[in-house]
Amino acid sequence: LLTITLNFISLGAMQVILGLYVLELGYSEDFFGLVVAGRILAIGIMAIPAGMLTSKIGTRKIMIIATLLTSLPVLALGFISTKTVIAAVNILYGTGFAIFFVNIAPFLSRNSGKEEREELFSFNFILMTAAKMFGCFLVGFLPSILLKTVLTGTSSNLLIYRYIMVILSSTSIFALLPVFSIDPVLKGEQDQDQNFIYNIKKEKVSKLSIYQFLLGAGGGLITPFFSIFLTRNLGVTTGQAGIIMFLYRLTIALTLFLTPYISQKLGRVKSVGLFQISSLPFLLAIVLVPNFAIASITFLIRGALMGVTRPLASNFAMEIVPESSQTMINGILRTSKSIARSGSATMGGWVIANYGFTPTYFMTFVLYLCGAFLFVRSFINYET
Repeated sequence: LLTITLNFISLGAMQVILGLYVLELGYSEDFFGLVVAGRILAIGIMAIPAGMLTSKIGTRKIMIIATLLTSLPVLALGFISTKTVIAAVNILYGTGFAIFFVNIAPFLSRNSGKEEREELFSFNFILMTAAKMFGCFLVGFLPSILLKTVLTGTSSNLLIYRYIMVILSSTSIFALLPVFSIDPVLKGEQDQDQNFIYNIKKEKVSKLSIYQFLLGAGGGLITPFFSIFLTRNLGVTTGQAGIIMFLYRLTIALTLFLTPYISQKLGRVKSVGLFQISSLPFLLAIVLVPNFAIASITFLIRGALMGVTRPLASNFAMEIVPESSQTMINGILRTSKSIARSGSATMGGWVIANYGFTPTYFMTFVLYLCGAFLFVRSFINYET
């Protein structure tokens, strides 16, 4: 949990600063869309190999590899700014998070009892959200701190961004320390099911994959570009964009405390459908109301409603598949989501550059709505 927290601080900050950094270098939204797509595609492509490698070398070794892949590329971005390097290091960065994403849910599921699992999954999502929130907080406040200390007298945003990336890289590298205290061989790792092809043919896994695909496609159209949306469409500063993203993560973290209670009252499947559909009007309000205050408030509400669904869907997916295949199947689900997110991020960059932000939000509305109906219809009876 501590390793994940330290790495997700970097991820939260990079989700705010990378787009601003790319534009500050003089590149277009199209190129930024390709950069994001490359990172997300790497997460998708490497998810299944990461699951297979984990079963062979264990969690500790794979986490060391992941941490190096999430720290060193960020450091490289702080010093080199050619298109090729930016694209290449983001692919490595995505590979590191592919390892994390594939291993988190199975690791927690294998090393917890049924009575505590719901709370553990929720707590893990709270930590990840809080870490991203702190990363956004850093992006919001580090520029003014740097200007008052090591960068006194400078007016270069580019230099500020590079200093921030060096700091983020240092944060990630500290995540190696708790990794070394993880046991070399953990429960469930020595008996991973190698015949996972049989499991992925099951109807329930294919429907989970389609649900993740729709979710990834919708998120890729809007999420990577929100800091750009704030600065370009609403005229906010980098610091203000960082603060909004900080509040977004804070809202999600606070809402996640309610997840176990909501799950007990409504069930996981009904909760996912209800909260995902409830978030959609607020999604459209972000782009349809050209007001910073209203856009910010609706963005926070939408994030809270969608945030509730993540640990519920993740825990549900792990409980309906065999324990010995959880890592591999989680890799398949992550691949489905990431490939969709990668393609939609590329499309989103092109659509935004040519037609603005509004079409991407309507496309996301349709994809999320279809995903919610699919999830409820497929699993409502199964949960019962």
